[in-house]
Amino acid sequence: MKEILYILLDKYAAHEMIFLSQAINEGEMGPRECPKYINKVVAISMAPVTSISGTRILPDYTFDSVPHD
Repeated sequence: MKEILYILLDKYAAHEMIFLSQAINEGEMGPRECPKYINKVVAISMAPVTSISGTRILPDYTFDSVPHD
């Protein structure tokens, strides 16, 4: 399974990532049974990243820990 990486900085616009990540994970009839891709978040550190609306996300990777496959 391939990873799609979203780079998030503090005060990001949450709605942009939500629409894209949902479209990748869902088909016409709901969640895909065998997805080809998985969504992952990259940030400066492993500390929570906060959107403009106050939503907090814990990153999966930092810029230094992204796998290089």
